[in-house]
Amino acid sequence: INAGYFALNNDYSVDPRIGMNWNFKNNHTISLGYGKHSQMEDLKIYFIKTEKDGQTEYPNKDLGLSKAHHFVLAYDWQINDNLRFKIEPYIQLLYDIPGIADSSFSMINYKQDWAFDDALENNSIGRNMGIDVTVERFVNNNSSFRATGSILNSRYKADDGIWRNTRYNKTFVGNVLVAREFFFGNNGRVLGINGRVNFV
Repeated sequence: INAGYFALNNDYSVDPRIGMNWNFKNNHTISLGYGKHSQMEDLKIYFIKTEKDGQTEYPNKDLGLSKAHHFVLAYDWQINDNLRFKIEPYIQLLYDIPGIADSSFSMINYKQDWAFDDALENNSIGRNMGIDVTVERFVNNNSSFRATGSILNSRYKADDGIWRNTRYNKTFVGNVLVAREFFFGNNGRVLGINGRVNFV
């Protein structure tokens, strides 16, 4: 259980997390995980100031923490001593995400913006789901590789009630990393060469 307390506005969170593994056959494992996660925004968001009738107000001071439920299922196959295959479907259900009232804006899509000065409410939800696949060859005969692919969908609904893509909705991401080591002489000198290709 993770617990947190935000002294600025006395908000707190109690986040249970659990993981289980089942080695149902030699070199085959199924795992299941759940976690509730809470986080605060950048501190400057809470200290945004407005002037009203000559009074200074902090409209975001009492903003609640953003929260999410994370679920993941994984199948891991250790094919041999040097080769491993893993597949992981997951879903993340986000809620209480801050957004601007009656608009499509949600902090799910926030990038650093020093001019941002809007009042926020915990009025947005989001849903991330996908599947990750990994094939990994550990170092053997001085070489290794790792290939990963992800199919994902990332959507959110702000206070206007319309589901939209988040800025993270890349649909597909692929990575290949290849490494090779070369040894010289008897004094252990090593030259390592690595190459990486990303596709989004």
